[in-house]
Amino acid sequence: MTEPENTPERNPVKGRGSVVLSQPAQFRAVASPIRVAILEILAHGSATVRTLAGELGVPRTRLYHHLKILEASQLIEVTGERRVRGVIERTYGSVADEISLDPGLLGQAGLEAVARAPVRAAFRLAESELVAAAKSGQVSDVVLEQQGVRLERERYQQLRARLIEWLDDLKDSHDPTAELSIRATVALHPSAGGSPAGEET
Repeated sequence: MTEPENTPERNPVKGRGSVVLSQPAQFRAVASPIRVAILEILAHGSATVRTLAGELGVPRTRLYHHLKILEASQLIEVTGERRVRGVIERTYGSVADEISLDPGLLGQAGLEAVARAPVRAAFRLAESELVAAAKSGQVSDVVLEQQGVRLERERYQQLRARLIEWLDDLKDSHDPTAELSIRATVALHPSAGGSPAGEET
């Protein structure tokens, strides 16, 4: 797809729906914190490699490998191309507003460890950003809470819907010109009844 020369570097993308990760290659594609960050940025709108590099604070050359993996896994797509000083500059976009894991694959032989990878990557990204913010003196307020309760399934579904609505509100509040950058890493899930002592959760 080729767009005019004056194509902006960022275009808002709305209403793309959701995609469910169902292939091992897709799980591996989101097993990297930097690829999770790329997907997060593209969920707000399409972007060039130059824009992604600026927002992530990494060299452009570091991103091409990760973009290739995400594109091959059909999680992002090229939404436009333009010629800039004799070089073709591509614009990338997410294929969906929301990405989730196929629960049917969890627990299947050989796939459980693969399915855990994107969860680890998301929390590693949050951890690294929190540590970096703390070192730079930017952290003034952190909400960190873990709570386990017993609920009827209907009540759980109500709380889940409210949480998804809140996350949608948070995403809609995104302002690329704002000075404050925040991250919310949330996991709401049924529990097996508690974690054995010494086991990571």
